[in-house]
Amino acid sequence: MYTEEQVMILEKGQISCDEFEAQLCDYADGELPKTMKAMMEAHECTCEACAESKRTYLLTIRLARTLRCEAKISTEIENRLREKLNERLGLSLKPIDLSMN
Repeated sequence: MYTEEQVMILEKGQISCDEFEAQLCDYADGELPKTMKAMMEAHECTCEACAESKRTYLLTIRLARTLRCEAKISTEIENRLREKLNERLGLSLKPIDLSMN
């Protein structure tokens, strides 16, 4: 399924540098349709700035995955965070049961 922006890019038959940057997240997540992925890969072959941007973006993701979070937050803070995420994003995160700690 194509997004509205992807349809406009496909209709033009080429992708701009700004559009390339906007599609990087979906590219990195493997969520781009094959046609869009091919268009991005063709663009980066002719645009060193976008090729470098993609390399940097993917490297940042790989490095972030290697980080370990050593900090512990209290259950009360985590429950407040869950509550706010539920309110703002319409999620259904359940609070952590304080009696189990």
